[in-house]
Amino acid sequence: RQVTLLAAGLGLVVIGQMLGVFTGFGANRYIGAILVSTVIHELGPIVVSVLVLSVVGTATVIDLATARVTGKLDILNESPKNVAQAVIIPRVLGLSLSIFCLTIYFITLTLVFSYAIVLLQDIPLAPIAFARQIADAITWESFLLIGVKSFSFGSIIGIVACFEGLVRPIEMEHLSATTIRTVMGSITLCTLLDVVFISYLLL
Repeated sequence: RQVTLLAAGLGLVVIGQMLGVFTGFGANRYIGAILVSTVIHELGPIVVSVLVLSVVGTATVIDLATARVTGKLDILNESPKNVAQAVIIPRVLGLSLSIFCLTIYFITLTLVFSYAIVLLQDIPLAPIAFARQIADAITWESFLLIGVKSFSFGSIIGIVACFEGLVRPIEMEHLSATTIRTVMGSITLCTLLDVVFISYLLL
């Protein structure tokens, strides 16, 4: 539900208004390239990652930290291999796959809502022409970028959450600070990685 609302808000408000401005300057032929660059390359993966971080990432670190504090998960008596296989890897893979799938869903809905603005503003752009512009602007690197970003962001969120929940010393009264540290650390690392991707695209 949250992904659908975000896609509707982004498509109808932000992207829709942007398309209206570009249309006013007679730049209809650039609509596909604009949508691919903003929605597919950038906003899709990062918006979904922040949403998953706020819902699943925080729940993960709270669950792991609580289990440690209450003694339900004693990593000191477990081998690192067992902890990695039973706790860390499933969470990292789960977060990565969920971000990838939700990113595809989010991008699709955002593009649909964006075209709704095209219809509402009477922009002279037929559905086939709209789809063709997007298809022409997408390259194999676009699909690769979605996959790499989704799995990279998911891995970062999962690793940071597991590190904060399993490795760092914690007491129950410090749980909120641990959660905040997880969110801020994940956002910082994802942003830095995104800068690397942007730099690559600009080369």
